[in-house]
Amino acid sequence: MKTKYKIKSALASEGLTFKDLAQQMNIEPCTLSNRLSRQSMTIENAIKLSDALNALTQTQLTLDDFRKDQ
Repeated sequence: MKTKYKIKSALASEGLTFKDLAQQMNIEPCTLSNRLSRQSMTIENAIKLSDALNALTQTQLTLDDFRKDQ
C-alpha cells in the first residue's frame, strides 16, 4: 500500500488524480487501482506506471516501491 500513497501524494502535489495517471498509461482508472490494491503488477506494468508518473510529476519510483512486503 505504501506505493499507492506515494503515487497519490505525488499526483496531488501537481493537482492531478489517479484518473490523470491512468489516462497517461492508456488504461482505465479502475484497472490502475486494482493493480495497486492487489500488488499484482508485472515488471512491464511497473515500468509503464513509473514512466507515466515521472512524465506527469517528475517523481521516480524504484523496484523497492513495488515490493509486496511494504
